[in-house]
Amino acid sequence: MDRDRQQNAKLPTDPLGFLTNNLNWMWASLIIDQLVKHDLNHFVISPGLRNAPLIAAVEAHPLATHTVIIDERSASYYALGYAKAQASSAVLVCTSGTAMANYMPAVIEAYKSDTPLFILTADRPTELISSGDNQTMDQINLFDKYTQAFLNLTTPTEEISPNALSRSIANLIFKSKYPVLKPVHMNCPFREPLGSDKAFVSSLYLNWAKEIYATKQPATNNLIAKQSDIDVHLPATDRVCVVIGTLENNLNKKHIKKLIGALKVPFYLDVTSSLRFGFTNNNNFIPSLDNQFIKETIFNKPFDTIIHIGGKVVSKSYYQYLKQMPPKQMIVANKSLERQDPSDLTTLKVNICPNQYAKLLRDTHLTKMEAFSTSCQEFIPKAKQLVIDLPINYWNVANVILEQIKSGAALYLGNSMAIRCFDSYVAPAKPKELQVVSNRGVSGIEGFVASACGYAKGCNDAVTLVIGDISMLHDLSSLSILSETVSPVTIVVINNGGGKIFKHLPIGNEPQLTPIITSPHNFNFEFIARQFGINYQIADSVKCFKQVYSDSQRVQEHTLIELQTLDEDNLNAHRKLNNLYKEQT
Repeated sequence: MDRDRQQNAKLPTDPLGFLTNNLNWMWASLIIDQLVKHDLNHFVISPGLRNAPLIAAVEAHPLATHTVIIDERSASYYALGYAKAQASSAVLVCTSGTAMANYMPAVIEAYKSDTPLFILTADRPTELISSGDNQTMDQINLFDKYTQAFLNLTTPTEEISPNALSRSIANLIFKSKYPVLKPVHMNCPFREPLGSDKAFVSSLYLNWAKEIYATKQPATNNLIAKQSDIDVHLPATDRVCVVIGTLENNLNKKHIKKLIGALKVPFYLDVTSSLRFGFTNNNNFIPSLDNQFIKETIFNKPFDTIIHIGGKVVSKSYYQYLKQMPPKQMIVANKSLERQDPSDLTTLKVNICPNQYAKLLRDTHLTKMEAFSTSCQEFIPKAKQLVIDLPINYWNVANVILEQIKSGAALYLGNSMAIRCFDSYVAPAKPKELQVVSNRGVSGIEGFVASACGYAKGCNDAVTLVIGDISMLHDLSSLSILSETVSPVTIVVINNGGGKIFKHLPIGNEPQLTPIITSPHNFNFEFIARQFGINYQIADSVKCFKQVYSDSQRVQEHTLIELQTLDEDNLNAHRKLNNLYKEQT
């Protein structure tokens, strides 16, 4: 349920009038007001009783908007998707007990991917936690190392001034943004009564709260000094490669794009950089690191220096290459405090905005070196034609979407084969600017429907979500969110009857394990889609998929497209691609 209010709405002349003599609701109102004043004005609420004061405060605030989602896990992934679009937190609000525990997978994903979340949990008072009282558990710092900061409030009391409360909240909001974007958690215990019952509050305290509420500015403004003088340490080596990893979608990429356009050395663009499909006609562009021909080309002429800008990359082959052919020097530039160094080869880590570092790099010798041709461009049209002519498989599904999706659109990619088929070799005939998003912090397969809905809310535009059948089964309850999502979401489910990516791995030859780890099933998604009022289409050929996907991009409604593929067809396509690469060599 979405309730949008005009952003220029006037504050009521007596903002706490309806809260007079109720300390729970007064505190809740001050909490919500501080969040809104820091531009955290969208709240994702899961219903409950203990969080009733917080819900009332959100509903009453003229500048707050909210979405109600019953399932807390879906709610948390919705907030994750929203934050990826906005680079600003949605505020999660839940009741006490196990409700908050359902947030854990999305909180871990947010922490590992430097995505902000503000978690606001209601709690029972301290004296009930260890008493065996109903719906109680120890909520103190439950998320522990997966949040950047934690604040545990006391139950509302006049012994804590409105100033202290408001400034504590302002400080926690600051900690969600610095030194990097991360989740933070605030726990709010409330004693009964939880409704609007009257309870004595002194006039001095009430007037103090009203004064803070009526002030237009946050209780505290935090300013972060920017580092403007950073040396760009570049070694004098012969072969250099620039790798662009994961980038925030709303990051200003102007200087990164200019750097790529000026580079005279090989460069690789990860699919989650949202730049991959905008640079397809450049001899120095490495279209994939997972294709045999490309890998052999690079192994034959290894790089002395790799400059890695941004976060991690999807390709496993990248990290395998680093371990087998370690460069003499490896420079990593991003804002993350995480090591993000699976190969253990980083010789220099620069904590800086990727776009700023690209600007500094443009004045270096990287744009003046002799071009090092990767000889990888010539097989791209052959590979594309090969998979197009085959029965429907992961790779020609990716090709169809990239050819038909409009430039500037949002493409949310699930994990496992869903993202790897886009990351392999596919390139659109014409370069396209796309918002490519995924949950790659810990690469879980759950929560993608909710994340895509949240992203659609955050970017206020259409989204195409591509996921596998097991991911879809994990997140069926989130289909209910679509009825309250305004921007159209197209869900492309590749159904091959289980998690068949494991058959592409050596463990796929273990007959006693594959029936379990591949999660085989005979489900389809027609009736669940119709249950939630979603337009359902099925495609069993490339031609059919081209038509139904094209149709989905022209209508303003949610569509679930189910692609039923055979695992044999996917394996056959993989084998033929490898054979093609061998022919190239």
